Amino acid sequence: MLPQLSSVLRSPDRARWKVLTLGLLVVGLGACASGPADLPDPRPLVIRSGARLYPEKPRMQEIDSWFRPQMQNIEQDPTFWIVTAVRDTPAYPWESLLIEGDTARIGVEGGKSREAETAYQIYAHLHLMKEMGRLDEFLPGAAQTEGYLLDRA
Repeated sequence: MLPQLSSVLRSPDRARWKVLTLGLLVVGLGACASGPADLPDPRPLVIRSGARLYPEKPRMQEIDSWFRPQMQNIEQDPTFWIVTAVRDTPAYPWESLLIEGDTARIGVEGGKSREAETAYQIYAHLHLMKEMGRLDEFLPGAAQTEGYLLDRA
């Protein structure tokens, strides 16, 4: 009787059944998840004096509600392209931004963190949207803004 039991456990139909059951379980548990993930507790910013500054959670949520759509648009919108070029020397974003048609090229100093690159990409994105006449989608009321005021927005 033992050989029959081992042949049943090895059958391809049994393996398929296990995979299907596991897949349905994963989908079922995933459907129970509640919306987008909440922001983690903020880490303090340590300044030169050694003091720790803690950001306010509502302010972080406000920034996150603006930040995520920006990054989603940069990553998924096929109508433009943001190119990040590695530089040997430090540069402010306005010094290295070059817009040509539907492409924005911006230089980031090599060795900088991913967060620095992201800030430069958002800077390039906003200026490219200004050139393409789509700035109101991301900064309502800022379509007529120029120069430093646009950078501050």
